[in-house]
Amino acid sequence: MNSKTPRLAAVLSLLAAFAALPAEAGEAVPYVVRAGDTLTAIAARNKTTVRAILLENDIADPNRIREGQTIYLPAPPKPVAPAKPVAPATPVEQPVRPVAPTTYAEPAPAPNYAPPANAPAPYRYVPPVREPVVQDAQGLREASFYDLWIRDRLTLGLSFSYAKLTDADRPEDDDREKTFLGYVNHLSLRNKFGFSPTISWLACDYIRLGLTFHKTEVRTRNFRVAPEQNRRLSDGNAISSGFLLSLEGTYPFLEGRLRPHAGIGIGWYRGSFDEDTWWRLGYSNPIRWEEAGEPSSGTPIHRYRSIHVDDTFGTSVLAGVAWRPFEHWEVDLSVRKTWLDPDCTFGYDFEGGGHETQLKGDFSMDTLAAVLTVSWVF
Repeated sequence: MNSKTPRLAAVLSLLAAFAALPAEAGEAVPYVVRAGDTLTAIAARNKTTVRAILLENDIADPNRIREGQTIYLPAPPKPVAPAKPVAPATPVEQPVRPVAPTTYAEPAPAPNYAPPANAPAPYRYVPPVREPVVQDAQGLREASFYDLWIRDRLTLGLSFSYAKLTDADRPEDDDREKTFLGYVNHLSLRNKFGFSPTISWLACDYIRLGLTFHKTEVRTRNFRVAPEQNRRLSDGNAISSGFLLSLEGTYPFLEGRLRPHAGIGIGWYRGSFDEDTWWRLGYSNPIRWEEAGEPSSGTPIHRYRSIHVDDTFGTSVLAGVAWRPFEHWEVDLSVRKTWLDPDCTFGYDFEGGGHETQLKGDFSMDTLAAVLTVSWVF
């Protein structure tokens, strides 16, 4: 046996082992994700696998890619030059079986819930969520009632207002036909400065509903009945208070942080009258009542004066601008005009029971107010 035969067999085995080694990998190829792309479709078009793309780009979730994102595809391997055949000298061509192309069923593109790429600091307003799925710090989850209808929509605050009456005087009339009621011909606003709770809700990006407590209290003043008698005296305070419901149109600017708004309002107001004690007991002036020892009950005429203020509707128009300097705080500055004219009657309540109506009129409580509201945004 020839001694060179084992050496030749060893050389051929070594060459065959080198030929079986994997080819060298080339450089990764950048790829920009297009609308509707999925990793499965990208891998199929570029003759690679989803696993290879995940490893190349260090992606943990195959569904978290977005349009415009650049990823890197593993390059096809560079072929290594085949080893020079030793024997036979002339290579024998082998028939190549055609390989059927692999088809991939491309699934529907998954919705992209990734947060905005360039969110401004320190606060970015996010419009109310309307999708059934939202993303938070824990990842994707099903949207709750709070996400859909409360978050960034509901505000609860406190309003500070400064108001003035727009129709405070009537002419002095001895026949008492042109006055507010009887001898009352002047009203002065008691609560020029006031605080009231308020709540608002964004039904959509362009419609806002509001509810606020509104109170108007006026002090009555009389013209003289006779020289030096009843001059500028007061019978008491007329009060109308209730809740004002407003419907406003609004438009968001600066990603919703600035919102001009304007609208109308309607309110149901409960009326009452707080009579001065001397007047209710029937004294001609406070001095006579003080001389009698300032009694709180009993009357020299066996009856009590009274004024009744009816419940009524009032209407308003308002306009302003709301600003959110921080994520959960809103400042609203607005102007409100309110028309409120409750009917009233003057009469007597008798000690033994019964009531006698003497005069009818109305109190003009129309006001113009500047309102500053600071609210918490849910």
